[in-house]
Amino acid sequence: MPFKDVKREILDEFERRYLVHLLDRHDCNLSAAERSSGLSRRHLRALIRKHGLYERVLRSRIANLMEELPTHDHPANDHADELGLDQLAKELP
Repeated sequence: MPFKDVKREILDEFERRYLVHLLDRHDCNLSAAERSSGLSRRHLRALIRKHGLYERVLRSRIANLMEELPTHDHPANDHADELGLDQLAKELP
């Protein structure tokens, strides 16, 4: 395999592992991840998309929103259903 191909594979693997660690460390908070990594918002988001990690960020955001909502037991406060968050969470792979 040519040098440049091996180098690209190694760099891609490093980027992916770094991003996974960064997102886990900051609970998928992109602002905190940007500050910690020193990457620009645009570059960080491009890398997240490149490595297929954007769904991970979305799932984390949905989970955080779900935690902030009142419980379903609370009278007349079925906000999760109103917002469609339950359905959206089920549709994500």
